[in-house]
Amino acid sequence: NHSSSSSNNNDGSADEEAEGWVAVPDSCVETLADGTKLLVHNLVYKVAQFRLRRGNQYSEASAMVDVAAWRPSPLHGVQLWTEMRELARGHPLTGLGVALGLTYPMGFFARLLWPSSPPYCAAWPLTFYQVRYRVCGRPWQTLDPAAVHLEGTASMTECQVTALEPGLTYDFALRLANSLNYWSDWSEPTTAVRAELPPPEPAGGGSAEGGGLKVAAVSSSSVKLAWKPFLIKLQSGSVEVPLYLDESNHSTMVEYEVVVKASDGAKTSHLQHGPAILQESKTDCPTPWVEAEVNLPAPVAAGKPTYRVEVRARHRNAPFGAPLRTPSLPTWLPEVTQRR
Repeated sequence: NHSSSSSNNNDGSADEEAEGWVAVPDSCVETLADGTKLLVHNLVYKVAQFRLRRGNQYSEASAMVDVAAWRPSPLHGVQLWTEMRELARGHPLTGLGVALGLTYPMGFFARLLWPSSPPYCAAWPLTFYQVRYRVCGRPWQTLDPAAVHLEGTASMTECQVTALEPGLTYDFALRLANSLNYWSDWSEPTTAVRAELPPPEPAGGGSAEGGGLKVAAVSSSSVKLAWKPFLIKLQSGSVEVPLYLDESNHSTMVEYEVVVKASDGAKTSHLQHGPAILQESKTDCPTPWVEAEVNLPAPVAAGKPTYRVEVRARHRNAPFGAPLRTPSLPTWLPEVTQRR
């Protein structure tokens, strides 16, 4: 049978139990040499769905075989997070997934993945795909069609949309074509992807002890500091889609600012780049500490002032996140010694 608005039996009579399906006369069906394939002639419709019965019109029909091109539905919310995590363990996605990719030093791309085959028996394989994307609220931009690579046993197809502009929010849609060159409709838009990371936060909640901040005197006018790399929490409330990381990419470079404030109101600051940890669930990473040497502010009044130190971090052209603070430092500090 193939689908239509009405259905007929082999003798031309109506088949009320198969509403929406048309029975193909025996004269239009040819069994090929190996006996496992049927060739159907003189179809009325350009695009059709098929099913097969063994026996008369009252026997159970097989599952539907679709000639039209399938399209996946976008994954959202918890399902998106869960399936993208399980993908790394060898479990394929059930729909269209999206993740935010990161390139050095702070470039972004979108990674789209979907099943290479529909979840049902299809008469014709998928051969092409096309992606479109947009800054949310603006017109769509459509990429050129690309071939689906069917070699090997890959169960997923992947496309990367590069050069996303930091700070903007994008969504994506997909359509597929089969070997008959029938294109599906465009999928619904994916979960919106914002091309930015959460602000770096101090390890240990911002306290000098938790963040591991150490201070030692280099001279009477400068100090050396060392602290644990800040954390970028990838499952914070500001992250709506997973971040795609390869095995060697679990940190990124950020800009640190060290501010030394004296009790008499004087202040100095120092900027430098250093690593921050891209964190999902771990609270500690074997990453080298960040170090900086800064000058103490010149006194503006008589006496010996005390000092406080703040360290904060930011992504390029982004606001600073929460700081790591020390209590008041004594006027005397231990001198730097050679660490083993």
